[in-house]
Amino acid sequence: MKNILLILLLIGSVLAAKAQQKTFQTAIDYNDFVVDLQDSIGYSLVSFNNVIGAENITHSDIRTLGMDNLEKCKKLTKAKIDILQKNKPFAKGDALKQAALNLFNFYYKTMNTDYKRMVELLSVETYTQGTISQLTEIQEKVTAEEKILDDAYIGAQMAFAKLYGFELTENKTEKDAESQE
Repeated sequence: MKNILLILLLIGSVLAAKAQQKTFQTAIDYNDFVVDLQDSIGYSLVSFNNVIGAENITHSDIRTLGMDNLEKCKKLTKAKIDILQKNKPFAKGDALKQAALNLFNFYYKTMNTDYKRMVELLSVETYTQGTISQLTEIQEKVTAEEKILDDAYIGAQMAFAKLYGFELTENKTEKDAESQE
């Protein structure tokens, strides 16, 4: 009886691990998979920005709702990182996978530090010049760091597309985020 239970447990573990792994038929499928992960993170960040940037929100609500929303973003981002790590890239897609992981890990790190600090600063009753300066400094730092990683990701994605002879299309999530700025 113990052997049967052990075998069933082993089979269940193998099936659960396989269920999280995808097999990609084409390079476009793999690219779309990575872009979908990125889009999920992007939409969660847009949602976070909408919460903390709402016109009729109180300072205490910025702290409560902002931190709650930030936690949701962090959980989602961590889940997307885990999914990407568990899946093997399409042939010759290692550079794309690594560039995406670098970008996603940056988002996660930034949520833990910079975005958290921004919520704290935005939730004070009165903004001082120091508060505004700190917010500006954080935004400039995050933007500069993200650009480096985003450029590397786009470069890896373009090289992957060129290798397999397909064209990249404009990212709708990016356009949506830019229109909200």
